[in-house]
Amino acid sequence: MGITDQPQNCNYPIRRPAIQGLCQETVHILHNSLVGLVYLRRSLEDAKLQVDRSYDALRESEKLLRRLRMQGF
Repeated sequence: MGITDQPQNCNYPIRRPAIQGLCQETVHILHNSLVGLVYLRRSLEDAKLQVDRSYDALRESEKLLRRLRMQGF
């Protein structure tokens, strides 16, 4: 994989901050931020999957159209 290539599998862990000794409000904010990052990552992975499926459908449609044109439709 090159320097600019994106990894195919984004299941690397999100680093969690050390929370020992922090006030409860700060811990709550950090927790909500971490949950938000997890949701964002999942959303991006889902969007990538949907885009990939759309490209697959496009290629299949082009193949079908090409076959139909060859058959005289």
